[in-house]
Amino acid sequence: MPGGEVQPRFKALFRSRLPAALEYCLSMDQAIIEREAMSLPPRERALLADSLLVSLDDECVRDIEAAWAQEAEARLEAYLRGESKAVDGSLVLREIRDRYAK
Repeated sequence: MPGGEVQPRFKALFRSRLPAALEYCLSMDQAIIEREAMSLPPRERALLADSLLVSLDDECVRDIEAAWAQEAEARLEAYLRGESKAVDGSLVLREIRDRYAK
């Protein structure tokens, strides 16, 4: 390999391996980031999740947010009309966790 040139067959080999190598590095980075994120307290994880969703800023995310806003308004109106009752959120979450922990 005079002058630092790479032989064509090595270039081809490198190119064919590069996507797999990049994918491996990205998946490792993603695993590290996910592990670190999961170690955050719940409130900080929720804020991070919200920031990540906002960063996507595509039509799908906006549609989901609009649907949830509409659902929240409908639930509030039903509550104000006396058609539904309020239940403590932490109690509900505890019951769900207990039910599915088995």
